[in-house]
Amino acid sequence: LEHVKLHQSPVTYKSKKKMLHAHIIPHFGNVFADSSPDVMIRQYKTKRKGEIASKVAKGGNRAINLELLCLAALCKWAGYPLKFEQLPYRATMPNILSNDEVKALIEAMEPFYRAFFTCLYGAGMRKKEVFTLTWERVSFESRSIIVTGKGDGIRLISMHPGVYEALLSHRLSRTD
Repeated sequence: LEHVKLHQSPVTYKSKKKMLHAHIIPHFGNVFADSSPDVMIRQYKTKRKGEIASKVAKGGNRAINLELLCLAALCKWAGYPLKFEQLPYRATMPNILSNDEVKALIEAMEPFYRAFFTCLYGAGMRKKEVFTLTWERVSFESRSIIVTGKGDGIRLISMHPGVYEALLSHRLSRTD
């Protein structure tokens, strides 16, 4: 967990900590390395399927796969590579807004939120990239944005006319 805390996001750390303490350690905690991992994993899958089904939770196979991937990462870190067959899982297709619905939604927003969501939608920026964006990194003259992304990678994004208008409107609406 300390490695995860240092090298992964706080959300990932919290999620893996919960998986370890709530499910993995209680089931695998007293298992020796020379035990049969296939039998233990099969038992774990059966046990967790029963627990999740009893709570009428959707996505049970996905949750179990994530827990086992967490266990596999822990075993790999400890020098005992663990392989297992994942349970079948198919992600449901999301409901997607039409272009007109997105346009109407964004146009109904205040300048700050219009600029925020236009950067997400129109410039393909990530949430963290928009939150950390400063005016020094926005060039209205060249219609570009310098973005510091994942892994501190820097990239240049050209501004779509809608992004340009939304950012300019937000900038002009600010009094501070």
